[in-house]
Amino acid sequence: MTMLTELDEHFYHQTPSPVDALRDTDPRYVDQHWFQCMDVEGRWIVGANWPVWPNTGMIENGQIIVHGDTQYNLRYSSTIERDGYKSARVNQKVGPASMEVIDPLRKARFTLSPDNHWGISYDLTMDTFLRPVQTRTPIAFAGSATLPGLLPYFEIMGRWTGELNVDGVTYEVNHENTWGQRDRCWASLGGERWQGWTGPAPGGGGVSPRGEGRIHWHSHIQFDDIGFWWWMDEFIGKPRLGGTLADNRGSHFDGAVTFPIDDPKEEIRVVDFKDIDIVAQPGTKKFQSATITLIDENGEEYPLEFEIIKPNSTRHIRGEGYGQPRFLGGWQGDWHEEYDKYDLSDYSTYDSFAHQLWDGEHAVRCRFDGREGIGHMEMSGTPPLPQWGFPE
Repeated sequence: MTMLTELDEHFYHQTPSPVDALRDTDPRYVDQHWFQCMDVEGRWIVGANWPVWPNTGMIENGQIIVHGDTQYNLRYSSTIERDGYKSARVNQKVGPASMEVIDPLRKARFTLSPDNHWGISYDLTMDTFLRPVQTRTPIAFAGSATLPGLLPYFEIMGRWTGELNVDGVTYEVNHENTWGQRDRCWASLGGERWQGWTGPAPGGGGVSPRGEGRIHWHSHIQFDDIGFWWWMDEFIGKPRLGGTLADNRGSHFDGAVTFPIDDPKEEIRVVDFKDIDIVAQPGTKKFQSATITLIDENGEEYPLEFEIIKPNSTRHIRGEGYGQPRFLGGWQGDWHEEYDKYDLSDYSTYDSFAHQLWDGEHAVRCRFDGREGIGHMEMSGTPPLPQWGFPE
């Protein structure tokens, strides 16, 4: 039986069902919030995902806090609890973690109380600095007849305020020393658990979803007067086959140039790129630096340069649950929590949590046309990529 909630008092309905109910019963349907904030000096990074599985009545939360050379991981899973007519999907709480959208698209707050295994706590609020960017609507991946295979997705870049407490140190967070981003997506994608139950999508044109010679590069780049977002899945030397964010059977590229949120300038779409170079830290697969030139819909070019802030300024997303067989869709009872950590100074351990080239979400310094900024760079590569020193 579907339930009425506070949302049904508003003009949100798009199906005959109450707002909190989905028209489709696909258990792989997920509605997710994600954020990352970065100290501009590279002392720490905080980030988390918030996947909600409405058709299975579950909510999960994966936390990563990188402090110096240590990555702390916290993973939670819970059934969704109802409180009268209040929707459990408006603002979220899972164990010691909570999130609240204070002003939609402009301000959101994330907290972690210290009653967790690591004793880490924070109270962090992101103020939107650049106008939110919506992806072009991707199509054509395997979905059900009533919930088509679409992946709506939008990105928000901003500056942070608040406080972080980790390893006995308290950091004051303000707009000058902490930049970052958050995003939202919702679709019948399935998580790590579901991917083990369903076969991979068939390749097209000899290009497989996880084929060789592929790079993934997802970035949020901020300067004081301009910002860049893009998502790339590229099979080097192979033709683009019209792939999308949701179906990488062919290569995919989407991006945008955006401006401060109250700036009247209109967003410009980024349609292509050239002149990629990627450098690993000596003797490792770890990311060091990169260059790329973005090309917008008008043919204008934007040459960008990136350098990791510190050698271990990277979040490794296995800690959030990606690649973990029990998380991102797997039922673990009414409540489950688990913790682990990575020693980022010991490269001999990296194969256990960073399998690919340049693997991770890196905090980088950015340069563009005399400007200096800060960015997030999610990157991975699958050999052979001989042009960057990895022939196999």
